[in-house]
This record gives sequence, C-alpha cells and structure tokens, in this order.
Amino acid sequence: MADRAVDIGVSGFGVWQLTAQRGGEPATESARYRLLGIGPEASVALADPLSVRARAQWELGAREIVQGNNLWLIANYRF
Repeated sequence: MADRAVDIGVSGFGVWQLTAQRGGEPATESARYRLLGIGPEASVALADPLSVRARAQWELGAREIVQGNNLWLIANYRF
C-alpha cells in the first residue's frame, strides 16, 4: 500500500429548499429547510482503473430539517 497514491482533503455540501412545500401540514408550507455539512475525505487507487474513497461529513446549520452525520464509502471504476 505504500506505493499507492493517497489523496486527503476536505469535502462539504450545502442544501437549500428553493420552493415551498405543498400538501403537508399548513405550518410546513411556509418553512424552507437549509443544511450545511463539512468533513474529511480520503481516496486511494487500488489498481489502475479502481479507486476507493471514504468521506465523513458532519451536518451543521440545520434549519427546518433533522440534523445528523454522513459516512460515505465510494468505489470508482474508470473505463
């Protein structure tokens, strides 16, 4: 594994609700959610066309939505 390239960095995301909800509780029709997240990310090439990425993101700044955390395990195959 020492001869493989490893990329390490920071990842983040932002989600905003742009339009009002319809068909739910009357109180929720005017509320719009927002959510932000940030965390570390690492990627390693296992073979020439195959790489694996791990990403952990902590959600923050939640408004009108449940706040939690994300853990992603991603396999990429280049063809």
